[in-house]
Amino acid sequence: MEERVKKINFYNISRGSLIEVDNQLQIAFDLGYLTKNTYNKLADQIISVYKLLNLLINSLKD
Repeated sequence: MEERVKKINFYNISRGSLIEVDNQLQIAFDLGYLTKNTYNKLADQIISVYKLLNLLINSLKD
């Protein structure tokens, strides 16, 4: 398999894992393990990483 395709696949899997982390974060907040402030900070970081992964994937598709 071409190296570029392997990287795209890896980043896609990473993006899926990030979504799983986001779901676990939501559950932790719903159960009261996180304050709203902490939840928001972590959710913002997840969004930033998701955007970076999208940029990486798109840059490799061109």
